[in-house]
Amino acid sequence: LKKYDVRESLSLLQVPVKIIAGENDVRDVEKAKLMHEKTRNSDMSIIGNSGHMPFIDQPDDFMSLVSRFMRVVLSPDKT
Repeated sequence: LKKYDVRESLSLLQVPVKIIAGENDVRDVEKAKLMHEKTRNSDMSIIGNSGHMPFIDQPDDFMSLVSRFMRVVLSPDKT
């Protein structure tokens, strides 16, 4: 996977994208910011007091972000 680089293709995505990183995972926070900049229809969140696995470190915060994102994406009222 280290040799598989899709960064240049991120701008081609035409679907909503949620990017989540843990604030203490410095390397992934920088990668998340880069992905967010290159992905036009993206939303990024940094979860506090978490590392590489925010879904384990802060499961309630993680699920809240995912649930909120899915409600917006699946909302019939979105334009």
